[in-house]
Amino acid sequence: MRMNTNSSHFKVLLSTFAAIFLLCLYFWISNRVAESTLAPRYEVSPPEGIDFSKKGYPKFLKAVHGVSAWEDWGRWSDANESEFPNAVDIVFKNALPKKFQIELSSKAFGPNINKPVEVIVDKRSYFFTLTGPDTNISIIKIAENKGDDTIRLIVPAPTSPKQINNQSDDTRKLGIGLVKLKILEN
Repeated sequence: MRMNTNSSHFKVLLSTFAAIFLLCLYFWISNRVAESTLAPRYEVSPPEGIDFSKKGYPKFLKAVHGVSAWEDWGRWSDANESEFPNAVDIVFKNALPKKFQIELSSKAFGPNINKPVEVIVDKRSYFFTLTGPDTNISIIKIAENKGDDTIRLIVPAPTSPKQINNQSDDTRKLGIGLVKLKILEN
């Protein structure tokens, strides 16, 4: 039986159109979901910083991945919420400055105390260490950025409270407690 070539071309064209439409719909919906997870939005500048003890996020952010729900002091990193293993990704709407420093107020959970936390900007690694469960201020100097818009923190030993104390029901994979992050241009 001979197939009508016009009919088969039409089916291919229709399938291609449907695939493009579904892909666009996926990106539109995922953008809306990412935006709603940052709400309520507030107005500050990167030097004023991200205050993780607020319920929302600054308007200059595009997305935040790998953090747990808001707590009155800030937010824990949570490997269960991460898109990249053990990572917190903070994505800005615009590129980060060419040279800058990150001023990070944070604390370590359990086995993350005294272990280096990796910071990745523009495929370069920088490190800092949290010396205890109390809030520390770390300064990470970024020597060169060629237009990257993301700060990635790699948590050394994400651990759930339940792993430390089986009486706990908390299965979040915690690592570092984020209190405040400022971007200061050099």
